Amino acid sequence: MRSFLLNTRYWWLEGAPTDSIRRGIGDVFDKYDIETIAPGYGLHPARPQRGGAALPDVDEILKACDKSVAVSRYVTRDEER
Repeated sequence: MRSFLLNTRYWWLEGAPTDSIRRGIGDVFDKYDIETIAPGYGLHPARPQRGGAALPDVDEILKACDKSVAVSRYVTRDEER
């Protein structure tokens, strides 16, 4: 999932301040009873998840991408992360 995010439209996550994103996602899960998480478009390596099953994965990825632990850098077009 990390590779998918960083090699597609979320390339900017690595080295970004992701704490507020993590808090916002956590707030949504606290406020609503999430039944399904599914990709919005295209082929995706993860199948739809029931409930909050994918939340720990996403939270760990965002935590690892935070500017406090990851350096934002230029990524060439053909580089995969």
